[in-house]
Amino acid sequence: MRAATSRIPHVRLTPREAPPETAPPPPAAPRRHSGYGRLTRGAFWMLPLLAGALYYLNLPEEPAENSPPALNVSHRFTDCRATASRSLPSSRGISYQPHLVLDGKRSTGWSVENSRHGVGEWLEIRWPEERTVTRVGIVVGYDKYNTSRPDHPDMWTRNHRLKAATLVFSDGWRQRARFADIRAMQYVEIPSRRARWVRIRVEEVYLDIFGGMNRSWDDLTLSEIEVQGYR
Repeated sequence: MRAATSRIPHVRLTPREAPPETAPPPPAAPRRHSGYGRLTRGAFWMLPLLAGALYYLNLPEEPAENSPPALNVSHRFTDCRATASRSLPSSRGISYQPHLVLDGKRSTGWSVENSRHGVGEWLEIRWPEERTVTRVGIVVGYDKYNTSRPDHPDMWTRNHRLKAATLVFSDGWRQRARFADIRAMQYVEIPSRRARWVRIRVEEVYLDIFGGMNRSWDDLTLSEIEVQGYR
């Protein structure tokens, strides 16, 4: 007798399904600060700097008399006096004395006349005590317009102008200098001489528009001279 067998129904097994993956949460948006907040924080950090700047700006100035004098700083000597070999006499209320080269006006000056158009004459600038001279400046002609002479009012070309000179210092040192025929202060650089005066001796001139032939205008005229240096 055949044993009875039970039939086991066929069941198809399927793998267990994994749970669906979940997407990560989106990153949090950065916190946005208002422009007012940034301005407030910037002002907070700037306050100490502004306070320090205001402190230094409001410091009282030291009195000028307490400041130490500048050493070896070249400047114009303002306490000079001038003498000359000779000068043209005053005419029509106009003076031509040597001190006029120190008055700061180019419409005045020292003037001299001789048979050699001023060659050989000299002008001396002296200061109170020995100082170091660094340069000498000269306006080499008469920088003036005379409107009362409509035929030729330019006194620059009516008079001779300095073309070459020898600068002689009180210590005996000499320096030759040449000048351009221009209406400007021209400087002669000096290698730091210790001196009490400088004498400017005329060596050569630019002739006036008459070529030195008009005896009424045969004058050499210098408008301004300045000496620079330090004590």
